[in-house]
Amino acid sequence: MIGLESEVVRLRRAVRIQQGVLALLVGLGVLAVFGAWRGSGEETPDVLRVKGLVVEDFQGRPRIVVGAPMRIPG
Repeated sequence: MIGLESEVVRLRRAVRIQQGVLALLVGLGVLAVFGAWRGSGEETPDVLRVKGLVVEDFQGRPRIVVGAPMRIPG
């Protein structure tokens, strides 16, 4: 009987730890979503500036290259 009681105590402790970790992860997730939703307060720019754009196929080979002459591996 003593072994069963100690096992129950151990399992309850493990459940409390898991609940705490889960609560922490959910809290961090809520903060991350809120931070992403809130943004930096700046408006979205109308212009996207990049030096180059490479579209690759499913095997990783470049298929569309846009921009100044670039050195593309392969």
